[in-house]
Amino acid sequence: MAAADRAVPGSPSAPADPQALEPGALALAVREACRAALVEAHEEAMSAGLCGDGAWEAALGALSRLSAEELLARAAGAGRR
Repeated sequence: MAAADRAVPGSPSAPADPQALEPGALALAVREACRAALVEAHEEAMSAGLCGDGAWEAALGALSRLSAEELLARAAGAGRR
């Protein structure tokens, strides 16, 4: 496997197109994008004053609203804030 195939999404050596990733790398990138979206939404909900359970409900809601395009963009590092 070439070094570019193992690149971390968002790193300088990562392919700009998530479809250029091999399937295993794409799956890992999507998993990380989902995790990042969950954590971000949870932190925002906690900052807004929701209780722990409410914050996780908000985070799960944010995850379910991610479009495939946004998920791929986050996986490629383009959608990271």
